[in-house]
Amino acid sequence: IIGSIKDGYGFINCVERNVDCYFRLTEVFPPSLQLDLCSSTVGNTPPLKDAPTLQIGSHIEFDLSVNPSANNSNNSSSNYNNNQSSSLRTHTHSKNQNDRDQQLRAQRIAILPKRTIVTNKILVTSVRGVVVKEHQNGSGMIELRDATSENGSNSTANTPVLPMAMEERYVLVAQLLDSIETQTGGGVTYPEPLPHADTQVIVTMAEARGLKVSYVDANDEAVDPGNGARLKLTLPDVTEAVAADEDPPSTDSMTSTPVEGEVTT
Repeated sequence: IIGSIKDGYGFINCVERNVDCYFRLTEVFPPSLQLDLCSSTVGNTPPLKDAPTLQIGSHIEFDLSVNPSANNSNNSSSNYNNNQSSSLRTHTHSKNQNDRDQQLRAQRIAILPKRTIVTNKILVTSVRGVVVKEHQNGSGMIELRDATSENGSNSTANTPVLPMAMEERYVLVAQLLDSIETQTGGGVTYPEPLPHADTQVIVTMAEARGLKVSYVDANDEAVDPGNGARLKLTLPDVTEAVAADEDPPSTDSMTSTPVEGEVTT
């Protein structure tokens, strides 16, 4: 969602990080293309007569990347390795600092019709909360539990409330992974380096599906993550898929069964 517009630049409020990303106003698609994009986005709703205009509060769709000129390569590699194993929902000091050190750049801005983006969604109703952690800075952590499983006593044996599935939370990533899985020998290489938070989400979802994750440089040569490397997602090799499906033989199956006339020790 557009947060501000000033001096030929626009700034987008990011939902899952403590930083805004910027874009040049020249990155906004022309009105004729905007109208076509909106018509295809809204689905069965009546076509729009006029293309939407960019303003504060506009709902937009865009491509996100890291501005390579704004990052020190050594710091980028170090920060990536430090944050690679962090939880997707854990906001640590190092992660926030890493976000602030980056300049996130939006490109190819498409203005969406009003009320396209859902900023509030009810995950579950009839729940109760238990404070499991309290901090001195006024924040804390509440564990949600299913209140319908209560039996009237003080029993704590109730069902935890599960968060939103990643496929539902990151719909576009799920659609991309679906397209890779349906292609024979298919794969996707991102054209530019991605922010660390986005990389973690995509890698987690791709590995959960058994896809192969690697990184390449500008010449499509395999490199280590960080230092401006681009994310590459492909189907696993045939040998890797076969090896993953085959379980190693157990020690029981390797023990020979004695036949009549044999003596075992």
